[in-house]
Amino acid sequence: EEFVQLFGQTSFSLIVIVIGFLTFVIAGILQLGGFVNLLNIANEGHRLEFFNMNPLITERYNFYNTFGNGLFAFGAAYSITPTYAQRVCAVKTMDEAKRVMKINMVGFTLLYIVLYLASVVAYASYAGCDPVLEGKIDVYNQIFSFYIIDKLNYIWGLPGIYAATLASGTF
Repeated sequence: EEFVQLFGQTSFSLIVIVIGFLTFVIAGILQLGGFVNLLNIANEGHRLEFFNMNPLITERYNFYNTFGNGLFAFGAAYSITPTYAQRVCAVKTMDEAKRVMKINMVGFTLLYIVLYLASVVAYASYAGCDPVLEGKIDVYNQIFSFYIIDKLNYIWGLPGIYAATLASGTF
């Protein structure tokens, strides 16, 4: 009961989502021949542009504008949205509120890193072919679901873990 009160349903769902996507990322990296091979494919396709340390603001993607955008997006989300205000108001003391927000920030940062890796894995798996243009899927929003069924269906139970991960995101 104390865990649910302190961490809340959202944090439990966040843990399920992170574990689910980590499973897909690890399976995808192994299928692609390792992390270095994944990074090579992504780099050849110019998908790692945010590691560009050139400080020019005229560039579309670089580390500084990506970091700044994330800082403003997280700052706005953690300061004015009703979801986060409710999390802070739902605990009894200010120390608990600070702890809840710190845990939440670490969790969501981890989630975004894992989601980015999952998208790089999906990109690298279909580098050189486009499932939308080939007519296998209708829109690019279906790419990760298609990836799970198309490339990782040999792992027993993985589509079920994907379904659980998606269901956790709805709570």
